[in-house]
Amino acid sequence: MDYRNYKLLDARIDARFEARDFQAALGLIDHGLEAFPERSVELEAYRLACHREQGHLERCLELMDEGLAAGRFYSIYWKSWDVIRSLPGYAELDRRNRGNRDRAQVESLPCFQVVTPPGHDASRPHPLAIVLHGDGNGCHLDTMVHEWSAGPYLRRGFVVCYMQSSRVECTGGFGWTRDYGRSRSEIHGMMRKVAEQCRIDERCVVLGGFSGGAMASVDLLFDGGLPLKGVIALCPASTGSEKPETLARAAAVGTRVVLLEGELSGQVEDQVALADLLREAGIAQAFLRNPGIGHAIPADMDARLEEALDFILHP
Repeated sequence: MDYRNYKLLDARIDARFEARDFQAALGLIDHGLEAFPERSVELEAYRLACHREQGHLERCLELMDEGLAAGRFYSIYWKSWDVIRSLPGYAELDRRNRGNRDRAQVESLPCFQVVTPPGHDASRPHPLAIVLHGDGNGCHLDTMVHEWSAGPYLRRGFVVCYMQSSRVECTGGFGWTRDYGRSRSEIHGMMRKVAEQCRIDERCVVLGGFSGGAMASVDLLFDGGLPLKGVIALCPASTGSEKPETLARAAAVGTRVVLLEGELSGQVEDQVALADLLREAGIAQAFLRNPGIGHAIPADMDARLEEALDFILHP
């Protein structure tokens, strides 16, 4: 089967995983390891998840042991990995995993990349778009630069800032949701640095992200510390910050929210519930389903962003 780029393969693996067709997903992973050896860390993490869902728990420990010996580490603190915690050898594996992760954490700092629109005039303020990666496997700044295009923002005159958390989650992956307070602090700090480089129109800040980045976006919306024109949240889950007083505050600011989720994802009902919560609080919202995929960034993300920005900027 021919895939022109890793993004298409990744979406197909995700769709097979969501459909619980793990053998098909493993076949695609094998293909990916041959075609995209530079993405081996992400693909091997997919392999682990497939074996876990099939109940091949001893095989998971074997594969993790090999990875840990090579200096890798894994997001095994997630609830989905509870199934391995009682196995013989898990405690030692967890100790080694924490050691590898802690060593990586020591040198990890938040970072960002700014993209300015054509003909950028540094003398006048520009609207700002902030883009946040997801949590875990393959989640970092470079992924978002390639998969969440700046184009739709740049065509509207936005300065675009891709941000990366300092919090390491696994080898090559970072995250926002294990400590929302820390994430808010890092995002505010990076925004201040962006404002030193570019004049920002603080009346028009649009925050968006995928998965854990979508959840961090929702958390910032309800925190109220950053006035937002709009939020674009792709595949979020509940953050626990959706309370009557925070909903009322977001409604008073007038922030407009676009929620997106793949129609094959098991979280679609969660997004519908969140959309209903926003609507009942008087927050303008739109819920867009991405056809044919699960918990993933769609191949037509540019079109999705155009639709989202039209909703946010042209009420």
